[in-house]
Amino acid sequence: MKQMAGIFRGRSFKNSEEDFSFRYPEDWILRQLITTQAPGLLEQWTLTNTQEEIRIDFQIFTNLYKAGLGNLFDCVANLCQEININNQEYFEIVTESPSGEVTLDLGTVKNNRIYKITAYTRGKGEGLEKVKMVFNTIKIN
Repeated sequence: MKQMAGIFRGRSFKNSEEDFSFRYPEDWILRQLITTQAPGLLEQWTLTNTQEEIRIDFQIFTNLYKAGLGNLFDCVANLCQEININNQEYFEIVTESPSGEVTLDLGTVKNNRIYKITAYTRGKGEGLEKVKMVFNTIKIN
């Protein structure tokens, strides 16, 4: 995998509880979103690159129903893959629309919280590679 310029010299983010963090390139924009009335939604952010070809949405929910990792996604209808990022197990689903937009969903459960991360990019090329480089910096304490 190619190293993305600026990813390790980039910015770092920690949420208000300091239990969730990631790094991202300096020229990307991170916005905290106002938490809606969605049941259990605690915090949410969106990260975009300057060309707007990539968007990553981060959401943290309280685990109201004590769901396990296997309950986060419909892995029967979708091709789920179990992956490990920084010693945390995630389910990952990659889908591609007829228009070529790729959606990458990650989800995990830890400390009675659900962490849901969804990325959107145009195609499976460099954009998807950049998304995965950001994903590889995610840490949950």
